[in-house]
Amino acid sequence: GNCSSSSSSSRLDVDVDVDHQQRNDGDDPQKQKQKQQSEDNHQTQSVRYEPADVEWCRRRPTWRNDYRHNYGDSHSHSNTSHSNTSNNASASVSVREYCQAVLNYKPVLERLVAGRHPYLSSTRLESNTDSDGDSDSDSDSDSDSDSDSDSDSDNIPGLDAEQVLTGYAEQGQYSPKGLEAVWPVYRQQSPALPTGLAQALYTRFENLPPLDRLSAAPLVLAFSEFDDSPEAWQKYDSLSFRDLCTKLGVSNRCYREAFEPMILTGLFAPGAECSAAAALGMAYFFVLKSQNSFDVRWCKGNIGELIFQPWVEHMEQPHKDRQPVTFLMSTRVVGFQQDDSDNNNNNDSDSSSIRRVVCQTTNQDGESEKTILDSDVVVFAVGGAALSRFVQYSPVLTQYADFRRFANLRGTGVLATRLYLDRFVDTPYSANACWGFDEGVGMTFFDITKLHDIGNKDGNEGSILEVDYYHAASLLVMDDEAIVKKAKANLDTMLGKDCKAASVVDAAVVKLPQAVNWYSPGSYANMPDVRSSEIPNAYFAGDLVKTRHGSWSQEKAYVTGIEAANAILQRRPNHGIIPLDPDEFHVALGRKAVSAVATILGKRAPSLADFLW
Repeated sequence: GNCSSSSSSSRLDVDVDVDHQQRNDGDDPQKQKQKQQSEDNHQTQSVRYEPADVEWCRRRPTWRNDYRHNYGDSHSHSNTSHSNTSNNASASVSVREYCQAVLNYKPVLERLVAGRHPYLSSTRLESNTDSDGDSDSDSDSDSDSDSDSDSDSDNIPGLDAEQVLTGYAEQGQYSPKGLEAVWPVYRQQSPALPTGLAQALYTRFENLPPLDRLSAAPLVLAFSEFDDSPEAWQKYDSLSFRDLCTKLGVSNRCYREAFEPMILTGLFAPGAECSAAAALGMAYFFVLKSQNSFDVRWCKGNIGELIFQPWVEHMEQPHKDRQPVTFLMSTRVVGFQQDDSDNNNNNDSDSSSIRRVVCQTTNQDGESEKTILDSDVVVFAVGGAALSRFVQYSPVLTQYADFRRFANLRGTGVLATRLYLDRFVDTPYSANACWGFDEGVGMTFFDITKLHDIGNKDGNEGSILEVDYYHAASLLVMDDEAIVKKAKANLDTMLGKDCKAASVVDAAVVKLPQAVNWYSPGSYANMPDVRSSEIPNAYFAGDLVKTRHGSWSQEKAYVTGIEAANAILQRRPNHGIIPLDPDEFHVALGRKAVSAVATILGKRAPSLADFLW
């Protein structure tokens, strides 16, 4: 069987992947040639911009290469997902192998759904134990599907959190006027205040007046009513987050300086173009569920090299509880096939299943070869834009309304730059959010020199700074030289004379159109469930998938992956999934009060969303 998989080593092929889905078996050679030419003109590129060839830069070739081939990995963290798209890889495994692989690697991702760092853990979590601690052996029909809970032999070797991750540190927030706020390490604050209140009081806003901050209080009403249920999503999804804030009385300044930057860097689009339900869901998980979610430990180097490559190598090795996983690199899905009987409008569930996945592999010489892989189960672990492209160019998928709605899903663009400066620039904070430089564009910048602990090793005296832009379609059309100049100018504005005195000696530019999911108002109706309702062997995983777990971003993507595996293995939906911690007392009290009123009034109970039109 075959399951689609992602690979962090091929992020730069995102748009190529999506565009290649246009080629179907039924296309004649001339059409394929024309489509190929069109695709070649629009491939995502990673271009090194070198205005000067200096010795300082030449001593760092591997840093530039790592960045060009693994964009985003150097600053991936537990709270933000920078890319949720179809990548240039596939894994060829049996159904049970795939499911067991997902369930067996909780030792690495154990605290992913518990609000801690998503990739490293020092505590063993047994893969045959439910989140409530009860053994699931009685509920599974096949005892061999569970791994040996008494063995640690499937732990991934060589991953030590203290060696791979930085410590906690304060983070800054900048605008063109300079430093606007400092986000502290909340777990280190004393006394420990209730979540929500702690963020309001311990965050050091440099310019936002207290009265403006106080105007955000009415949002508590929306948080209390929004319980992540399908009904709540339907009520709030038709409303934009900007409209929600406006109608609840949040001041324009509070929205512009506090909420808009959070939405732009968390949901990758302006609040006026983001579903209020998505914003409430994200904020609930990252703000109300645990204030410590703002505390981030960053990877000290390339996350693909330090974390994911050991994980991949481990999965490729034999293990007593599973067969080794085979990764098909440089391989993209270009079509799906069903049994021939389906062409005769046979509604039998077996004939409507996807029985073969058509793939195209490109070798190192650039030559392509098409292969057909038999499939027992297909798991779509891709983002909204990739799902949309699959449907648009797959005659098999367009037969089903369940899939046709995915054509409404969209993505938003990401632009990343990494600048190599000829002198050291001492940044106050190594990780920073920014706002106000471009209308409707989110922005972050990172001091890679500090995060990777490069310092002045080997006599190097320069700095490496990374600037990322979100909802960046208006910037993606710029040429690379103009982008580098813009990023440097933005850094000069924020960091002052020391940065202005430094020159760019090398740079990397990565353009990713439609790379991340766009949670636009009304998009909830088009999001997939874990299992397709019309193709019985099709499943979905990713942060776009509907789930009641309550997590978000990378955490949600991981949870839905386990939910898909559980559905395939006919296990309980929550098998092996760590539930979120209970709400703090004041949050639970507010939700219970709203729920009690709704229970008393029954179906006639009004919703806050009903009064916001």
